[in-house]
Amino acid sequence: MNPVNQEFMHLPEEGQQGDCHRAVIASLLEIPISEVPHFAQDSQGDVDKYWTMIQDFLGNRGYAYLTMPADGGAMFFGDHPGVYHEISGPDPRGGSMMHAVIGKDGEVVFDPHPSRAGLSGDTSDWEYGFIVLADPHHSRK
Repeated sequence: MNPVNQEFMHLPEEGQQGDCHRAVIASLLEIPISEVPHFAQDSQGDVDKYWTMIQDFLGNRGYAYLTMPADGGAMFFGDHPGVYHEISGPDPRGGSMMHAVIGKDGEVVFDPHPSRAGLSGDTSDWEYGFIVLADPHHSRK
């Protein structure tokens, strides 16, 4: 994992969507954020389009994105600690937005937002996201 800061803050009144999830994906893939599309901005609020774009982007690299509730995600780590993943939860800066950070074995280890405030809310309401190998014969870019 290579920590990458988000480029855009969430400023909907200015027509700008935040890109914390984009930064998390870049961090987990260890690629520059410029190589990851700004899914939130490009999908224009269409949730189905947002997730389709993410799956297409990762699918072209031989991966898929898997999400699960945090309370069940702990079982995903099994007996092999050291798993980096995404954690999403309420944005500590307020509002109804969700925020995405990097986790390791269920613990927040990096927040791509400049405030580094992490997440708020009850951890049982958080969600984990994993980039998983979908095609072991696909060459990684």
